[in-house]
Amino acid sequence: KSKMALSSLLWRTATTKAPAASRRVACFKSRSLATASNSASAAWRERVQQWQTTLNLADNGDASAMCDVGWAKHHGLIPSSSSSSPSSVGKVGGKAMKEALQFYKQSAALGYAPASSLLGDLYFYGKDEPRDLSEAKLHLKKVLDDTSEDEGEDAYVRMRALRKLGSIATWEGDDSTTTTSSARDCFTTALATCRTHLGGNFAFLLSHDPPGDFYSHLARPRGGNEDRRRSPDFGGGELG
Repeated sequence: KSKMALSSLLWRTATTKAPAASRRVACFKSRSLATASNSASAAWRERVQQWQTTLNLADNGDASAMCDVGWAKHHGLIPSSSSSSPSSVGKVGGKAMKEALQFYKQSAALGYAPASSLLGDLYFYGKDEPRDLSEAKLHLKKVLDDTSEDEGEDAYVRMRALRKLGSIATWEGDDSTTTTSSARDCFTTALATCRTHLGGNFAFLLSHDPPGDFYSHLARPRGGNEDRRRSPDFGGGELG
């Protein structure tokens, strides 16, 4: 009887303690999930507030804020004030892309070089807008007009603009000495800017463009002028 009583006691102890332990685990998980949810919601509310502040600055003519708003619309990074999910973003393309272009152009018109650089990229690579090298040249040249070769802070956008202008001069040229000299001047100045202000890290700067795209353009054998103008991707692979 004593053995049976002991076994019964052990069985009752196990069955009564197990649910309590499960409840503690469930309660801990619930508290952890609630804490994580509250933290995500707080971060999301802060992001929405920052977005509203940026919009207000853009409305008041701040060129940098205009460019930021354009970037957010371009890449679908607009937070939804009605959502608590950090993954909720705006739609990319269509109306959003048109609005992004408008903000980029307004910012560029105020002399903000990064906006002109982004516009140049859009038309140079033709990823989100049809490729238009004439339009790209206008924006890339404006980058140079709105910056100084003596300012280290301007070096990054200047170098990117110069090497793209050098490529355009090569593709659209007529193999004349003038065209070759113009392209060479752009590339040489870009390298000099990189060495003077950016530690000569040219490969690092190339990595900021679509993968494989710029190198494939440089490596393309020069053919007839008609081929260069007609080719949709200038011999490069699919844009990354």
